[in-house]
Amino acid sequence: MPALCGHNFMIMKKLAILLIVFAFFSCEKSGPNPEPQATCSDGILNGDEISIDCGGSCNACEEPGGEITSYDGMTLVWNDEFDYEGAPSAAKWHLQTLPIFGGGWANNEQQHYTDRQTNATVSDGTLKIIAKKESYTFEDSTKEYTSARLNSKYDFKYGRVDVRAKLPSQAGAWPAIWTLGSNINERGGVFQATKGEVSWPECGEIDIMEKRGWQTDRVLGTFHWKDDSSGNPASYGLDKSIDGIGSEFHLYSLIWEDGVLQIYVDNERVVQIGNNQTEFKNPHYLLLNIAMGGTLGGDIPSGFSQATMEIDYVRVYQAQ
Repeated sequence: MPALCGHNFMIMKKLAILLIVFAFFSCEKSGPNPEPQATCSDGILNGDEISIDCGGSCNACEEPGGEITSYDGMTLVWNDEFDYEGAPSAAKWHLQTLPIFGGGWANNEQQHYTDRQTNATVSDGTLKIIAKKESYTFEDSTKEYTSARLNSKYDFKYGRVDVRAKLPSQAGAWPAIWTLGSNINERGGVFQATKGEVSWPECGEIDIMEKRGWQTDRVLGTFHWKDDSSGNPASYGLDKSIDGIGSEFHLYSLIWEDGVLQIYVDNERVVQIGNNQTEFKNPHYLLLNIAMGGTLGGDIPSGFSQATMEIDYVRVYQAQ
C-alpha cells in the first residue's frame, strides 16, 4: 500500500506539471484578455475599433446611437459622431474667428464667426451650427450677424468623406461643407503657415456641399484651383435638386482619388473632375460653416432671426 500510494502521487504530480505548462503556452498564444471584435452578427462596435467589415461594398452595422458605414478596401481614419454634449471637441475642431482681411470675410459675407456655444454646440447626438441676427463687434468691425466656422484639426490626401447633415432653408443663409489645402496661410486658420504659405486659390478648394440662400431644393458641388496658364482662379461645378433639404438629413460625400474627384449626395453623383491639378494632390482639411449673405447667400430678409445646420456625423475613410 505505501508503495502504491507513492506511485499514484508521482503520477498526479506529473499530470499537474503538464497542466501548468499547457496553461502557460495557451496564455502566450492568445494574449492577455483579448478584446471582443465587432461583427455584423452582434451589430455593436466594441473596444477601440474604428472600422467594421460588414461584407459588401457599402453596408451599415448598428452601434449604440447610430451607424458606422463600412466600404470595401477602406478604413475609417478620422470621425466625429457628436455623441457628447457642449462645445465641439477641442481635440478635433478649431473654431476660426479672426476675419481673414479688412475686418471681414471673403465673398462679401455679412457675419462674424465666433467660438461661442450659442453659434456652435453639440447636443442630442448632433452638431448645430447656428447663424443668428445680432449686432456683434470684433476688432472694431461691427456685423449684424454671427455664426461659426469649424476647421478640422486633421488633414488628409485621398479617400472618402461622408457628412450627414440637415441644412437651413432660410433665405440669406449660405451653408457649406468643404475643404481647403492645408498649405494655405490663412489668418486664423487651423494650420496657418505650418504646412505651407500659399494663398487661395493655389491651395485648392473642394466644395462638397453649398446651398444658395435663395434656393430651397438645390445643392452645389464645386472645385476651385489656380489656372497655371493665366494665373487666375478656375473652377468647375454642377448643382443637383434634392427634396427635403431643410427637413431631412442627407449624406454629402467626396470620393477623392489620384485620378478623379467625385461629389455625391445620397450616393448619387453630382459632379466629377479629373485630378489633373496639383492643388488636389496635396493634403486638405475640412470646414463646416454657415455664411450670411454674400455671393451665394444673397439678400437677407429683414425678418431673419436664425438658421441652423445640423450635422449627425463627419467621417473620413482612406484606402487600407
